[in-house]
Amino acid sequence: MRNEYQVLILNELLNNIKKSRVDLSKDLKINKTSISSSVSSLINENLITEVSVGEASSKGGRRPIELTLNHEYAYFIAIDLSRDYISYCICNMNFDIKSYDIKRINISSENVTDEIGEIISQTQEDYIIAGDNKLKGVSIAIHGIVRDNRVIFTPNYDIDQIDLVAELKEVFPDIDFNLINESNAAALCEYYITQIDNLTTINVGSGVGSGIIIDGKLHKGNRGYGGEIGHMIIVPDGESCHCGNNGCFERYCSTSADIDYYNTLSDDKISTSSELIDRYFANDEFAINTVERNIKYMSIGINNIVKTIDPACVYINSDLAYNIPFYLKKVSENVISTFGQPIAIEVSKFNDKSTLIGCIYHSIINFFEK
Repeated sequence: MRNEYQVLILNELLNNIKKSRVDLSKDLKINKTSISSSVSSLINENLITEVSVGEASSKGGRRPIELTLNHEYAYFIAIDLSRDYISYCICNMNFDIKSYDIKRINISSENVTDEIGEIISQTQEDYIIAGDNKLKGVSIAIHGIVRDNRVIFTPNYDIDQIDLVAELKEVFPDIDFNLINESNAAALCEYYITQIDNLTTINVGSGVGSGIIIDGKLHKGNRGYGGEIGHMIIVPDGESCHCGNNGCFERYCSTSADIDYYNTLSDDKISTSSELIDRYFANDEFAINTVERNIKYMSIGINNIVKTIDPACVYINSDLAYNIPFYLKKVSENVISTFGQPIAIEVSKFNDKSTLIGCIYHSIINFFEK
């Protein structure tokens, strides 16, 4: 295990391209002797390197040597494990995406270990460089509840019936596997990019989930259920949900809910959000009705979140938000006009890769600590 000072230094350099020993001592409030000793250890480990000479102070004296992470020292695999797809990317510590792919497949406890193993095995050329295996961790985003690196509950597939990490370790004993809720991963992505200490992400797919950052920390809750906004009731005695309640948020704003609602209106059925979006732009009245319904209930959900958590920004990750240019504007206007609550509502700069980038960040932080 690295000591506390080394971990602080690594995290500081992850968020800043270059810093001198003097800057690290001042910003981290650690004495210069401890900084010097910790930096020397990290240089010996080849995790950080001296890269350039900074500007001298106005008082003269020696110019400080600046430090940076050796971004090529470690590579990480991020996997987004959904009910009906598995996607992945491989990055170094500069978040440079070396490869990315997505496979449409129904994931279950029967095939999940083999599918993840196939990704790890088939991408070796991306992380074994000149015979040096640079893979330091694999983070897997789970669409469900995660606690203590185990899948506790998954509403839309059955991988909570197995000990996923234990099964993977049997095949890959030397790899560090880390599980994280997919919405929490998306929140970590936005936190890393923006350094906003209080933010919320809303991830929309077959369900609706949220990642919450409070005072720079990921909020998981007492049992790992923090952010399970999909089962926040927004319509009392509303549509029935598989969780056993009625009127849950995800029954009005998830992708599957949008498709189900559209199909109750139209005889010409759809099966994907892409079809819904295409028909919306073709002025299909049922598609317009469906999107407007989504906006109405998304606004209610955001109002509840804002009143409870008071984030500086809400990020929506959904096909509607990515592909309908004025979707965010309409949601924002509805939140303000209906609830008098001004709030920044945006999409991630990484769009549908935000969960993967958050997984990479999660892996890097775990690697620093270990």
